[in-house]
Amino acid sequence: MNLVELKAKRHALLGDMKALNEKSGEEFEAEKYEALKKEVEALDAEIERKIEFLELEKKSAKLVVPAVTEDDTPVPPAGKEDTVTVAHKRLDGKGEKFGALVLATMAANGGGMKGAHDFLVKKYGRRHEITKTLQAGSTPGSVLVPEDFANEVIELLRDQTVVRKLALRTIGLPQGQLTLPRQNSSATAQFIGENTAINATDMGFDSIQLSAKKLMSVTSLTSELLQDNVYGAEAMARDDLVQTMAQKEDEQLLRGTGSAIAPTSIKEIADGGTRVRNADDLSGAANQAAKVGLVRGDLGFLEQKLMEDNIPGDCVWLMSPRSYIFLRDMLDGNGNKAFPEMSGGSLNGYKFYISNKIPNNLGTGTNESEIYMMAPGQFLFGDSMGIELKSTDTGSYQIGGNLVSTFATDSIAIRAISRFDFNARHDEAVYYLDQVKWIS
Repeated sequence: MNLVELKAKRHALLGDMKALNEKSGEEFEAEKYEALKKEVEALDAEIERKIEFLELEKKSAKLVVPAVTEDDTPVPPAGKEDTVTVAHKRLDGKGEKFGALVLATMAANGGGMKGAHDFLVKKYGRRHEITKTLQAGSTPGSVLVPEDFANEVIELLRDQTVVRKLALRTIGLPQGQLTLPRQNSSATAQFIGENTAINATDMGFDSIQLSAKKLMSVTSLTSELLQDNVYGAEAMARDDLVQTMAQKEDEQLLRGTGSAIAPTSIKEIADGGTRVRNADDLSGAANQAAKVGLVRGDLGFLEQKLMEDNIPGDCVWLMSPRSYIFLRDMLDGNGNKAFPEMSGGSLNGYKFYISNKIPNNLGTGTNESEIYMMAPGQFLFGDSMGIELKSTDTGSYQIGGNLVSTFATDSIAIRAISRFDFNARHDEAVYYLDQVKWIS
């Protein structure tokens, strides 16, 4: 296996270990966990060995050049006088000069312009015409030597994901599907008189269905890019795929529309029970104290509803950066912070999370947002396989509706897949405010 395949296999094994590690008590399979651990350690050793070999192979291409004296006269090695003399004679032909510059490029071996210049100084001296040609900068000789680049690529700025940070209940979907029975009504009780019969009442049940939905992303790299290990291209491609998958997952689970191929979302679960309230328009408030009162009333409504529905467990807020900044900076009628606890990461005693996936351009005026309050422990994340990474140089991938052959283009396709579903144990575990126009 090449490095891409080895690291993809290692990532898949870590996903299996994570799933096992989340189990407790008798459910935890210690022997299976230790077996997976040994496989990961073996892969680490193989990956390290391949990387070490590539580095040694790369270093072996470096040229050994003779030294020069202080007056730039080459010092021939013992028994090699004739060879050195020929190598350091004045280069009159254009072909010889070109060849010298090509040698300088090769000798640089990643050292860029400085590496090539140092090579020429050692070989010909600082005052030699070839060295001066390279020093000229914009001369034909200088363009043969690559510019110096950092060994990393500045990462893409991405939205912060939040759903996976919540304390969701994660359960496995070993067969891709799972049905969870749920009680939706209970027996009743009543006071009765002497010698009076009471009618029996039954409990009611329904069920929650989890069916794995597939999320996938594919990218491609040229074989040269991977073989030359430019900027750690392999790791960069892998990390980009994982981040891309995480972004799409977060977007769907927050506000996406569920279907036969996509999971439902927090917003959709709330909308299913019309558990939403229009936020108050603060523009009509008489003064700052009145504005604070309206905001507290809206936030208190969400808290009250979750309490009235007997939702157990800790709750959290989800909001956009604009809503967060408004609440953080809001002052009361005396000029003090209305919600000073936000500096410590909580609002009314509950932790909050900020996401750019909650828009600020909703509504007819494209200036509205939403604020959610939910109990994460009441939401189920059914995970079928974690994230699986695979690569191939013998298959094909699709671009713009057209199939591209990896074999014909000498490229490598890398594919990421995850299968999961999302639902709530109790739909009443989320309420939200819409039409939020609060702006600092």
